[in-house]
Amino acid sequence: MRSYRFPLLAWGVFAIILGSVLLTGVWIGHISSYASGNSADWTTYLHDVGHSGYNSTETIINSGSASKLKLQWTINEGSTISTQPVVTNGMIYWGSWDGMEHATKLDGTQAWTTNLGTAPSNCGGALGILSTATVATETINGTSTLVVFVGSANNKFYALNASTGAIIWQTSLGTPGTQVLWSSPVLFNGSIYIGIASNDCPLVQGQVFQLNATTGVIQNTFNVVPNGCQGASVWGTVTVDTNNSTLYFATGNPGSCSQAETMADGVVQLNASNLTFKSSWQIPPAQQGNDLDFGSTPTLFTATIGGTVHHLFGVAGKNGIYYAFDEANVSQGPVWSLTIARSGAGPESGDGSVSPSAWDGTNLYVGGGATTINGQSCQGGLRALNPATGAIVWAQCMTDGPVIGAVTLVPGVVAVGEGTAIWLMATSDGHSLFKTWDTSTNSKYYGAPTIANGVVYIGNKNGKFYVYGGLAAPTPTPSPSITPSPTPTTLAQDTLHRANQTHWGTASDGQVWGRDANTQSSFSINTNMGQVSNGSGQYNALLGPTATDVEVLFSGSLSSFTKSNLGAVLRWSDSKNWYKVSINGTGLMIQKKVNGTLTLLSKTAFTATAGASYTLRFRVVGSTLSAKVWQTASTEPASWMITVADSSLLSGRCGIHLQVQSTVTADITSFLAIKP
Repeated sequence: MRSYRFPLLAWGVFAIILGSVLLTGVWIGHISSYASGNSADWTTYLHDVGHSGYNSTETIINSGSASKLKLQWTINEGSTISTQPVVTNGMIYWGSWDGMEHATKLDGTQAWTTNLGTAPSNCGGALGILSTATVATETINGTSTLVVFVGSANNKFYALNASTGAIIWQTSLGTPGTQVLWSSPVLFNGSIYIGIASNDCPLVQGQVFQLNATTGVIQNTFNVVPNGCQGASVWGTVTVDTNNSTLYFATGNPGSCSQAETMADGVVQLNASNLTFKSSWQIPPAQQGNDLDFGSTPTLFTATIGGTVHHLFGVAGKNGIYYAFDEANVSQGPVWSLTIARSGAGPESGDGSVSPSAWDGTNLYVGGGATTINGQSCQGGLRALNPATGAIVWAQCMTDGPVIGAVTLVPGVVAVGEGTAIWLMATSDGHSLFKTWDTSTNSKYYGAPTIANGVVYIGNKNGKFYVYGGLAAPTPTPSPSITPSPTPTTLAQDTLHRANQTHWGTASDGQVWGRDANTQSSFSINTNMGQVSNGSGQYNALLGPTATDVEVLFSGSLSSFTKSNLGAVLRWSDSKNWYKVSINGTGLMIQKKVNGTLTLLSKTAFTATAGASYTLRFRVVGSTLSAKVWQTASTEPASWMITVADSSLLSGRCGIHLQVQSTVTADITSFLAIKP
């Protein structure tokens, strides 16, 4: 049974274990469409359903600007805030322990609040909103509706109208006061996934639920321990790998049962379609102890090990150990592990870790409790780790308290709450960029910061909600030699922001995608992305009219570059005649195919990482072809990386061209074609 409890200040009594207080939430990274008012919005806990914690599209807050952040406004809610703010639709959605779900405008004025109720805790006191919301568009009664999905401690799960706060539907998942939704919703393929725990007064049967996102009807239930048994609570949040439709979550300590609880104190892998069991692993006895279980949420990441890209996930335990698992061999145990904090049952006092890690495509960033860094005793620690080995890249000593909430990332910046402080550091080496304190009574940051559109949002245990910003958006300084004219003609455009569907359908500009995009079953719209999966070979997706001089700009990623490439075509007339630019993991190249004969026109070295998003710009004007590529989260190169002359093809259509293996998934996030 959990021994760790923390004070509920609003009621002056004790409540339960933090186990997941900060870990409740929802990678992004699928019939539903996550809200997308702005590409740099933050619509779920830890940003995406794979729980990367990484907002790769943030450009305003960076390592050069973070030091200039200023307090913009505060709200004194008066009740503990442990949820992570969700920012989208011109609103900030957040919950508090008095049972109120809030929608606040970006200027700090209230849009609406909805009282979802509280539940008396069997441990004393009462609990309210512990669950971070997910905001997404759903078809409700035939109408496309922006919905807030959120759980309450009264053990009801709600769908709210995001504009008004009105309850659309609610579903009971247990007994108020006994079973508690510390976990938060994950939305994938039209279903909500959420785990259930307790107050430890007493333990309850750990479970994961699958709900229909449109109606709230329970579709499937997975019992972590057998009926009639207690334990293995799901304090953290379910993580989804969209590439293989698989769920991952970590579990709490065992309870009373007539048989061994093999999935307690462990990690579990399920099929997303129906919650059937795939695999699990349990902490070995030598690393177990009283209440030394998991209260955190897994993070998906990739690493090249022995020359092969592996899909991994990692999670920290209250025993102070961070574990990294290969998705293909969960039951074999961790591929590596690292002690990051002292072992113990009380995260608030610096024991172990309940902090979910973050992943930016290069390093893992792992937070936790009391530790020793470079010979210094620290109240907490933050480490950047090599994803393949767990080797420490750099470590930063926390001097104001342990890292309890999740780690948050934007390009160049990592942010945490530690004790009474919010701290932003450089991802390059951990040096401090911005730090500020709330030294008022009962201050402590349980929740994770959110960074979206140049603003940092975070709630405090003392009921205060803080917003830091005041930075100017960067002004682009394009080079006239490579930038389209100030008033280019748009030939085709697709944001790919629409409801999940088979095929790519109609683009955001009203034109219909051609060729394979609307005929091959491998094409779909999935979580505001054009996806190609479960197919093998070369695929063409064309958009826009036949043209002569064209420039294409698109962004996307591949889950693996093994015998696969990501590219675009210009002057495409049929499958035997086109110009193509592509990246294959080691280089950027321009090719042509004329009457079926393929010729490499030019190539330059460029290293691309599986799973990372890249942006390609490809132009043909007259007989001059030019191309460049960059990681989407970074700055566009000032000059073309390849320029070559060829006059074989005079006109044609433009679009996306992919070559993939059956195990590779391609995600396209935007497409634009202009007349330069």
